[in-house]
Amino acid sequence: MTGMTLRRGRGFSLLELMLVLALAMLVTGWALPSLDDFLQGVRVNTTVKHYLGMLESTRYRSMSEQRPATICATAADGITCARDGGTGLVIFEDRDEDGVVDATEKVVLEERLVDGGGYWLAWRSFQNRPYLRWALGRTDSMNGTYTLCNREGKDKLLRQLVVNRTGRTRIVVPARSAASVLQSARQACGW
Repeated sequence: MTGMTLRRGRGFSLLELMLVLALAMLVTGWALPSLDDFLQGVRVNTTVKHYLGMLESTRYRSMSEQRPATICATAADGITCARDGGTGLVIFEDRDEDGVVDATEKVVLEERLVDGGGYWLAWRSFQNRPYLRWALGRTDSMNGTYTLCNREGKDKLLRQLVVNRTGRTRIVVPARSAASVLQSARQACGW
């Protein structure tokens, strides 16, 4: 057989195929938990930025209409203000300035938390009110903080919306802040 070469069929053996599949499963199993953490972080950041927009909208509403507007974390019924365990936010015209949604007061906007069972809002203010009322762009209740809590107790998913008396709002990531800020956020969540 001179001049002739024996050609081998191109393809993978069963052993090679099983090795590649096992390696792919190992890499996928390793990557999925970090992908889930990444997606949870994106959801939390999106929710907090949306709520920041709601706070700014409430502030703007009070300035443009020249009357008080109130925002609060809501209880399960969607209209009762709650200090802890809030499942969303509600903006309403607070004509009698009592921080309670009455039958005669118009609910402007109500938003529920995505996956409300896994996340909740806790509100803390210096005057211990369950709501935040804006009057002409300033708050009535001094400083306050909305903390977005999570059922897993993950510090890296904690977010806070801190509102000062002049109406400026900022987002705080407690896990990246001073230890006292993280401890305060944990306490607000009841951890």
